[in-house]
Amino acid sequence: MRYSFSLLYKKQNLLILTAFFSIISIILLLSPIPNMQSPIYKPLAVMFNLLSASAGNPFFMTSCAVFALLALSLKLSYKRLFITYLQFLLILVLSFVLKSVLKDVTEVPRPFVEQLVKHEFVESAELFYQKTEEQKNLLVDNASPQFSHYRIKNWYGDSNYSFPSGHTIFVATCVVFWGGLFLRQRAYILASLLVTWATGVAFSRYWLGMHWPADILMSIFCAGLLMLLVPNINHKRTNPTEEKQH
Repeated sequence: MRYSFSLLYKKQNLLILTAFFSIISIILLLSPIPNMQSPIYKPLAVMFNLLSASAGNPFFMTSCAVFALLALSLKLSYKRLFITYLQFLLILVLSFVLKSVLKDVTEVPRPFVEQLVKHEFVESAELFYQKTEEQKNLLVDNASPQFSHYRIKNWYGDSNYSFPSGHTIFVATCVVFWGGLFLRQRAYILASLLVTWATGVAFSRYWLGMHWPADILMSIFCAGLLMLLVPNINHKRTNPTEEKQH
C-alpha cells in the first residue's frame, strides 16, 4: 500500500472529475435559463427534486452509506477499506468547511432570491438576507402562487447564500474520490453511474433556482483542489493469499 500526494497517483481522480466538469459545463451552456413561472413536466420535476434531495441534508448520509457499501464490492482488505473511509471523511469535512466559508465571504444571493426581488416580494436581496428564517419563509409562501410548486418547495428553509453549491461540492467530492477509486479498480460501470448521478444533482440545483452556473462549476473546481490535500493510496486488487501474507 503506497501513500502519495503526487498527481501521478491522483490521475484517475482528476480524470473523472474533469469528465464531470466538462459534461455539466456543456449541459449548462446549452440549456435555456429556467423560467421559474412556466408550467413544468411533472415526472421531470419529481426526478430533479429526488436528485437534489439525495445530496442534501439528511439524505446525503444515505448516499455516503451507499458508496461505503459499494466499496465492499472492490475486494479491498479491511485495513484498506478503513483507511479509504477515513480519507473520504476527511475530504468531505474539508469540502463542507470550505463551502461554508466561501458562502459567508462572497454573500452571493440565490437565483430564487433575485426572482423574489424581480417580482417585488422583497425590495432587495440584501434586505431578504437580513430577515429571520421565519420571515424569509413567509416571503416565499406569499410568492408561491406565482411559481412552480416543485421549485418553490426547495426555497423554504434553504435561504443561505448561493456561492458555492453545497449539493454540488458534495457530489463532486464523491466523483473525485469514489470515481477515482472505481477507475483504478476498473469498475467502469460504477464510475459512469456516479458521474450520471452527480450531473443530475448539479443540474437540478440550477433548474430549481437554487444556484447559478458559476456556483456549480466552482464547487467542482474546489473538490479537485481539496483532493490534492488528501494523501492518496495506490489500491490494487489482491487475492486472499496475498492479503494474508501482508
